[in-house]
Amino acid sequence: MVGAPSMRRLACLAAAASLVATSCSDAAHADPAGRGLQIGVNIGLDAGPYRGDGVGWGYGIDLGWNLDRRRALFVVFDIGSSDRGDADPISRLALEGRLRWFLGGDAAHGTTGGAIVPYVGLGVGAGVVANPLAHLDGALVTLPLEVGLELRLGAQWTLVLALRERAGLTIGTGDPAFSFLNRIGPAVSLRF
Repeated sequence: MVGAPSMRRLACLAAAASLVATSCSDAAHADPAGRGLQIGVNIGLDAGPYRGDGVGWGYGIDLGWNLDRRRALFVVFDIGSSDRGDADPISRLALEGRLRWFLGGDAAHGTTGGAIVPYVGLGVGAGVVANPLAHLDGALVTLPLEVGLELRLGAQWTLVLALRERAGLTIGTGDPAFSFLNRIGPAVSLRF
């Protein structure tokens, strides 16, 4: 059971929030093209000591706001299977800041339909992890890494196909206080 937030947990959350803010700090000076809402789903294999022994399937949703073509803020909610013997799902809720680098340069990301542009992305986030859903287990620091393709479907719509790895460090009150949870799998989203 998690009691009042410890100073260590609050310091870790503050540090992660600072990294998210820093990664998006110059968004006000960026090209406004590419701004918009992005909604996506992901599935993948979950593994790591926090989950228990073995691997299992998980799924999640991403709701984001693109500050420009390269920078975005996302609220991520994931549910994964647990191998702890209790069959309770592991859930994660996090706020992530993400950066994308387009291969071929930003100029390759056309504004007309039909343009297919590969990219790599990196982010950082902070949130909470629970097992089961109603039991807060601790703080979470995420590090999403992805490679993907953006397919322009017209002037307003973009389909994003990616392979994402989201590593997560959990910080709780148990023994050990730190644990690791990782998901790797495909992600599909639509930006408009």
